[in-house]
Amino acid sequence: MFPRFTSRPLYSVQMASIQFWLANVGLIGMVLSWWLFERGGAAQKTSLLSFASIEIVAVALYIYNCWKTLSSGK
Repeated sequence: MFPRFTSRPLYSVQMASIQFWLANVGLIGMVLSWWLFERGGAAQKTSLLSFASIEIVAVALYIYNCWKTLSSGK
């Protein structure tokens, strides 16, 4: 949808695909880790932090791809 609003092609479709999968894996992992974290344990905390880190990388890729799309010419 982003290219439709800006009338510009997406900077990197491959990066968008990677970001999509990282965001979904990170989100699902965070939900499962949080559910396990509620039951207690340090291993679940590490798992939660790992999946949260994946989610942060996905958000960074999204922001970078949007920024490069907006800064590129038609």
